[in-house]
Amino acid sequence: MFSLEQIRNLWKGAVELAERAKNIELKQKLLELREAGLELGEENLEKSRQIKALEQRVDDLQSQLSLKAKLQFDGCAYWIQAQVEGQPADGPYCQRCWDADQKLIRLQSTPLPNGEPWWDCLECGKSVQPPGTAPRGIAQSVAFSNQLRRH
Repeated sequence: MFSLEQIRNLWKGAVELAERAKNIELKQKLLELREAGLELGEENLEKSRQIKALEQRVDDLQSQLSLKAKLQFDGCAYWIQAQVEGQPADGPYCQRCWDADQKLIRLQSTPLPNGEPWWDCLECGKSVQPPGTAPRGIAQSVAFSNQLRRH
């Protein structure tokens, strides 16, 4: 494959030959060839930009799929599974924000006067009552959610 510099040098040499031969028709064709080459270069640049944008989109979608595979819903909030066995899950994250907008927004703990915490989403305004103290992990949160459903 030729480099851009090699192509320029070949083109200049061909134009010089056409001028020495005093061949106006050949010189005109070379100028048309140069214009076509410039157009191809511009198209190539645009295609490269499109490929880069598509590669970025693929990376974004792969990251989103990876995250989605790690998410666990406990009945009131989402949690990201722990990377290491025995470690607590990361969270809680707002159910409404994830389900509606695919935004992973961490819920903020707000204690009530009796000491029980509430988890508030500062993005959408949703509030949920978590199990005990936040965050406890998926298993404890599921057990608490099940208790709430029975009452």
